[in-house]
This record gives sequence, C-alpha cells and structure tokens, in this order.
Amino acid sequence: MAEGMVSMADMVIQMIGSGQLSFEDEARIRQTIEGRQKGTGDGQKGRCLAGVIDSEMAAKMASQDTAMRNMFWSVYKKCFKDSRVGKMDASKLTEKTVNKFEKDVRELYGLDENEMVFFMGMFQVGLDKMAEKGLLEFVHDRQRFRDFISSRHRISYIGNPYSSGETEKIMNWSELHPTDARGLAVGLWFTGGISLMEIVNLSKKDCWGRRTADSIMQFDEGLFRVRRRAEIVRNALNLHPADVRYVFAIPRDDGSGWKRLTGMGLQKKLGCICRAVGISYKKIKEDEALRLNT
Repeated sequence: MAEGMVSMADMVIQMIGSGQLSFEDEARIRQTIEGRQKGTGDGQKGRCLAGVIDSEMAAKMASQDTAMRNMFWSVYKKCFKDSRVGKMDASKLTEKTVNKFEKDVRELYGLDENEMVFFMGMFQVGLDKMAEKGLLEFVHDRQRFRDFISSRHRISYIGNPYSSGETEKIMNWSELHPTDARGLAVGLWFTGGISLMEIVNLSKKDCWGRRTADSIMQFDEGLFRVRRRAEIVRNALNLHPADVRYVFAIPRDDGSGWKRLTGMGLQKKLGCICRAVGISYKKIKEDEALRLNT
C-alpha cells in the first residue's frame, strides 16, 4: 500500500474507536469475523453445505414456478441455512455426521414426502460438489438420493398373514379403542393397500386423493372416501390439534408438541393387540402392504 494511504481496516478501526458505528453494526462486524474464523457464515460460504447448495442451485431454481421455488427455499432454510450441520465447515464433516444429519431430518424436521425429496436432492448436490472440490475428508455415498427414491417405491404387496377371524378380532380391538393412535394405525394397515412406512408418513392431504402418481396404491377414490378407512382416519385426526401435519401422531414425552409414529412402534402395538385378543402374533414388515381384494 502506498505511503500515506489509509487502509479499509484503519478506517473501520477509527470508526469503532470514535463511536461512529452503532452497537448493531459493531455486532455484525464481530459476527462476520467470528464466522470466518470458525468456518461458518458468509466468509466460508464455499466450504459448507448451505453455501455450496446456494451456489449450485439458486440460479437453476429461478426458472422454476413459484410453488417449486417456495418449497426449495423453505427446505433450504430449515435444513441447511439455519442448521448446525448445514453451516459446518467441510473439514468438520464426517461420514457419521452426514448420516446422522440425514436421519435427524427424516425423523425430527417434520418434512412431508415432497419436501423430503427436495432435501435429499439438495443434500446429494451439496456433498457431490464438495467432494468434487476436494473438501471432504471421507468418501461420501454418491447413490444416497437414488437409493432414497428407490426406497419410496419398494413396497411389497402380500396376502394377509392373519385369518379372516383373526383380522376381525384385531379390527374390532382397534374400533373399541378410538383414542389409541397406534391401534388405529394398525387397523388401517388391515384395510389393505398401504404399508406401515406409508401410514406413519400419512398426511391430511393424502387422505383426500390428491397425491401424485407415486401415491398409495389403488386408492382411486381417495383414502378418506372409503367408510372403514374414513372412520379410522377421522378418529386419528380427533386425537391431536388441527395444525399437526400427520394423521397419526402422539404427544412428545417432554410435552413440546407432537410426533409421528414409527414403523417399529406399530409392529410392537400389533403384538400387544394379538396378546389382548388371544391370537398368535405374526410379524409384518414396514414395507409390506396387504393386496386389496384378497
């Protein structure tokens, strides 16, 4: 720098020293510097998932329709821009960290199926680009998104492992316990065409037949329009506030809100019902659904 010239740093220091900056401006400067030192914030935008995804996808999303852009930015903000892992410097990312992050998003972030597709797509793009730049210190899974998409369609349609008499006992138990969310969900499985995995992810809009081509199989009239299924769903919806996303939900243990059920929880519930009605328990897998009209 030429002699006598004042650097930008000198100017900022002078402004701070003379009290020319507001407290808010000083705080912003401090946060920017700390963020750069810690590997977060705009100073490290190209080294974290949030920054890489923004750089790679923001321009592409500009040409999409409003609904698509809104969903993208909503998922991006919730899962990457405002999350600890999303802002974490690449040097701190490990295979264990990214796998746990995906698991946490699936179970705790309350995304619906379409939002989850957006998340997994962004997650894959971010990790791929970071690997391409040599920022990752582990070999990441390049099939993560493809495996996720495949798993959404990998439902096995099976014959009923329970006799008609056993099934009726299970259904009767479910109907006699309309305030038991897990019992209602088990009853819904026995109406056919839907797996435990789909039941725990079932949202209100699914019940009105507004799903896309990858919807729950064979519900041509909409899940909510078939009498026995409709009764189960109505009872389930009556158990929680109207703003809860999922049809089948239970209160969190700490009272902080509501959470959706799990496939394992429904398997255990079926075992309890079988013992209660005096029949042998036959396990059903989370990705199995009864063939309709069997």
